[in-house]
Amino acid sequence: MSDFRKKYADLFQFHEELRGILEPILNKHPEPTNPKQGFLLYALVKSHKTQAAILLLSERGFGQDAGILSRSIFELAITALYIVKDNTGKIAERFFDYDLIMRANMYNAVSKDTKYKYELKTKDPTGVIIEDVIKEAKKVKEKYQSIGSLRWSDENFKEMAEAVGRSDTYKTAYRLQCNLSHPNPRNTIDYFTESEGALEVNAGPDNKWILESLVATFDFFFCVINAWNEEFEFKLKPALDDLSKRFSAKMKEIDK
Repeated sequence: MSDFRKKYADLFQFHEELRGILEPILNKHPEPTNPKQGFLLYALVKSHKTQAAILLLSERGFGQDAGILSRSIFELAITALYIVKDNTGKIAERFFDYDLIMRANMYNAVSKDTKYKYELKTKDPTGVIIEDVIKEAKKVKEKYQSIGSLRWSDENFKEMAEAVGRSDTYKTAYRLQCNLSHPNPRNTIDYFTESEGALEVNAGPDNKWILESLVATFDFFFCVINAWNEEFEFKLKPALDDLSKRFSAKMKEIDK
């Protein structure tokens, strides 16, 4: 067991318990019957895999990189809540329809005379007829008059977070994680230290961002699992509520 895992043993244990609640069902999951269920299953599987990577990075002392990955689970959580909030299922359908626009954008980009000099033929490597994709993408744009080439939703991500009641997290934890993800003067202090008047690089393992990444990831992943459980009715609420109560108590203990 690494020193980092020992130091944050309680938080790692919460994550393992969360995985323990989920995994027996995940491997025997029924197929989704509509786009909303399809998205929730996608969000669950993706966040489950990303959480595993975050735990590995945190255990090895790479908290900043864990924080960058945690950001992606927050994006899944907000999108899941946003889609679940719509009882008609049309928002989930729109999410998947947007795939055609993304594919058409890519075909248009690589078919131009760029430095990559990539020449598309009538079919892509999987055998899909490119012109058909472009035609279907036009239909999607006609179906959703407000859909853009670069965004599937009517609302941007900030507005989506506000709509589902997670604006505070967007403005705090998420923005800090974005600082880690992008070149940013604010995060330079994570990679340099001053010792006896000399600047030293900090390129190896350390304690920075491990606590924050483990806490944020638990919150975000729990949110995805909860949305998924409510939709598929797996009756995990008692176990999830108990874990949430104990995690909240631990947070109060840490904040003292």
